[in-house]
Amino acid sequence: MLPWKRKEVFNGFSFQNFTKVQKILEENGISFHTRTVDSSRARGIFTESRYPAPFVNREVVCQYYVYVAPQDYEFAKHLLNR
Repeated sequence: MLPWKRKEVFNGFSFQNFTKVQKILEENGISFHTRTVDSSRARGIFTESRYPAPFVNREVVCQYYVYVAPQDYEFAKHLLNR
């Protein structure tokens, strides 16, 4: 799916919600594209086990995005808002 031919249906920091959104879309036959942004690397924060950073909240280190085709957007939003 080309970046300019998709619409965002989910944007968040929760991996659980991210996987829940994917499952709902899969169950309803909606194809989607995902993207994950790891902000720890952008800020130079070491989160690997070799270099633990106790001050880093691992729940907000990654931001998750889910995109669908424009023609599936309304149906996908309806399913996700139930």
